Amino acid sequence: MVRQVTEQWLERVCGGRCDALSGPTAYRIAVQMGPLAPWWLRAEVLEKARSHAFQLHGDTEENRKRFSCWEPVRQVPQESGCCWLLLVNRCPEELGLLRSAFVLPVRWVKGQSHHRHLPGGLRRLADNVLDQLRKEKELDQTIRWGLWPAWDRWLEQVDLSGLEWEWESAWAALAAGVLLAYWEGSPDPTVWATGAYQPDRGISRVEGVGQKALAAWQMGARVLFVPPGQDEEVKQFFSARGISPELEVASLSAGAIELRKCLESYLARLEVPPAQDASQALRRGYFLRIPDDAKARQYYASHILPEVRTRWAQQLNLSCLGITHLITIVSKGFDLVALAVGVVQPERCCLLFNRDLEAKARALPQHLKEMGFTCSFESVCFTGNTRKDMVEEFQKAIQQFQDGLPPQRVVVDLTPGQRMMNLALYDVVPEGSFVVHCQAEMDDRTRRPIPFTEQFELWQIVGQRKWKNAAEIGQ
Repeated sequence: MVRQVTEQWLERVCGGRCDALSGPTAYRIAVQMGPLAPWWLRAEVLEKARSHAFQLHGDTEENRKRFSCWEPVRQVPQESGCCWLLLVNRCPEELGLLRSAFVLPVRWVKGQSHHRHLPGGLRRLADNVLDQLRKEKELDQTIRWGLWPAWDRWLEQVDLSGLEWEWESAWAALAAGVLLAYWEGSPDPTVWATGAYQPDRGISRVEGVGQKALAAWQMGARVLFVPPGQDEEVKQFFSARGISPELEVASLSAGAIELRKCLESYLARLEVPPAQDASQALRRGYFLRIPDDAKARQYYASHILPEVRTRWAQQLNLSCLGITHLITIVSKGFDLVALAVGVVQPERCCLLFNRDLEAKARALPQHLKEMGFTCSFESVCFTGNTRKDMVEEFQKAIQQFQDGLPPQRVVVDLTPGQRMMNLALYDVVPEGSFVVHCQAEMDDRTRRPIPFTEQFELWQIVGQRKWKNAAEIGQ
């Protein structure tokens, strides 16, 4: 028999005060609430229900496991598509046995319609979320997404479709949940959010943000994102009650209108980084979604570069060439030097830079060491703007860096830098040295190289090369 849960039913079952509640009554209420009990009932109600259960059935190990479902929830599900909707108890007098705020765990399922036992208002909001993200072209228009309980049979015997509550504060959690499901990413169960959304105004305020923060913290949250300006409300709520939780309260992006942009900082914390053995597609997508370049570099170095390095070191036969020294140009490009250092793995590296990039060049060695590279670095500034001037400066820098080393131990990287810099550097590569160049597809939005599209070319300079300036041609 399916139990119809409505506001009137909840008032009949969950009305009253905890201090006046008897053990048998708490037991009956927990049974009636079914799977909602550990998520919605106050901890005091659950404790009385468990105590009475042990009186009835015996306080045995088997019964403790049997009635563990009546222990307060301490962690939420974290499968792809899961999201945790924070609801405030708007009628604490009439619903005195419910928490001041509680959680409905749901998940997005690909290729399905919304579950019929979920509240009608929540299903309508889910449609609005999908429509907005499709309008922003963040979701594939052809893929259907349905909102379901967190577990397939969780609401099999409980029907919430007649529960007419306000669900607007679930915008942020629902939108982030379906985006992660679409990306095949996994959510961090310690990162939560509450926030309404208006397509023409962006994120808007929610009710009961303090109570929701308390509920989130009690269920394992370590970070809670709230609408801009409401973080102070949370601090005042905890301060007034003498509570000092280990909970970081952060703001959803202010000033943004598009839903995806409103959630950018939340999504960056919510998505669990794919492991190093995850598919290339998952790691590639995650890398390109990281909003912070420094964190993106870190992830590239630890989760992508090792595979790129192994693949190309083998294909280029680097272990047999005896290359120990690398010469490259510092540029504005995304970690192109790290890519070359990672693949070649030299003992020494010469960084050529102009004055525009002096600050980056000075910081680069430490940055590369933090990424795990152990080679020594030598930075050389060049001032020339013409090809002739750069040729002279590069030639001098290479001679000093080479310092009698056999040329075949040196490789020059022509990937970074402006085109004229590359041409000038190529002209002074010593005979017998190697040249390496990497080409990769670039992501239009982030201007980062798309992982696993890297294509390296390596060749050795053989024979004397001669060139003339334009003024010398014909002489």
